[in-house]
Amino acid sequence: LRHKYRTLINETQKNRLDLIRPESKGLNDMLNKANGLFKNVKMTREAALDSQFLVLASTLGNQKASQLHTDFVTFEPHVFADKLVSFMTGRRSIPEDQDEDDDEGRRRAVRIPTAGWDKLGDDARRYFNRAPAFHFLYGSFNREAKARESRKLNRKDANKSIGPKIVPKQVTNSDENTREVTTEEVEFINKALRTLTIDEDGNVDPIDYFEFVMDPASFGRTVENIFYLSFLVKDGHARIYLNDDNLPVIEPAEPYVEAESHDRVEQSQVVVSLTVNDWKRIKKEFQISSRAFPRRVDVEKPDGPSGSGVQNGHTSSDDEDGPTPRRRRP
Repeated sequence: LRHKYRTLINETQKNRLDLIRPESKGLNDMLNKANGLFKNVKMTREAALDSQFLVLASTLGNQKASQLHTDFVTFEPHVFADKLVSFMTGRRSIPEDQDEDDDEGRRRAVRIPTAGWDKLGDDARRYFNRAPAFHFLYGSFNREAKARESRKLNRKDANKSIGPKIVPKQVTNSDENTREVTTEEVEFINKALRTLTIDEDGNVDPIDYFEFVMDPASFGRTVENIFYLSFLVKDGHARIYLNDDNLPVIEPAEPYVEAESHDRVEQSQVVVSLTVNDWKRIKKEFQISSRAFPRRVDVEKPDGPSGSGVQNGHTSSDDEDGPTPRRRRP
């Protein structure tokens, strides 16, 4: 029995191209043979072989069904039009005494009232969930692409001078200038911090954080000072902590080198949010009316165009050229 099942499966796979043809009846014969063998199936292995053949037969049956042509009923436009006219008018579109093949008489005999179109629309509305898409009656207008004519240049035209070529400027490194300006600003703020906090004897007197970074005439410059100062804190050249009044102060520091110390220093990162309203409130509460140190452009180019108070798109109304004396609050 198992040998017969294996033979049946092999024959089915071998003749599968002939079995899936619509006019072929070989698949039915194979199924009849399998039904005859299934009557003697008693063991699990034999049932497994029967299931294997059934899966193969189902696959071939699906392929055979997909090749069937079901266009037995053809669409006749004039028959469909006659049914529409009969539905909308309640009578035949062709009189009883008129030949059905007479198209001219058909067109003259049809008279559809407006109520008939309303009736057709009301009846067809329930078959459409949305409005049908718009289509051209005879298809869209396909414009043929005009062949491009290639004109050969004469030697005289090639030798004519058309003027100097304009070549755009090649930018090799767009971030180089930005990094240089950032480095210079960080070094300048580091120098200003040490000048304001270290006296001639080398004693360090911390300065108020807000007093150091605030520019009362420019919100943008204040944000820049906080940004550049963060590099000093990150690299260990400056240290921020709270004094006895729980106010942040800043002082110079030496960078921490892990190899030269037995203590472990845990670094933390803080995101500072500063709005224009916060800037105005801090300036009012701490009574800050001038910068703690001049701008770098004012020190390097006091007489140049940069000394007019413009830097990185921010303006300042202060005209001080030298460092401002530190204010002491009680």
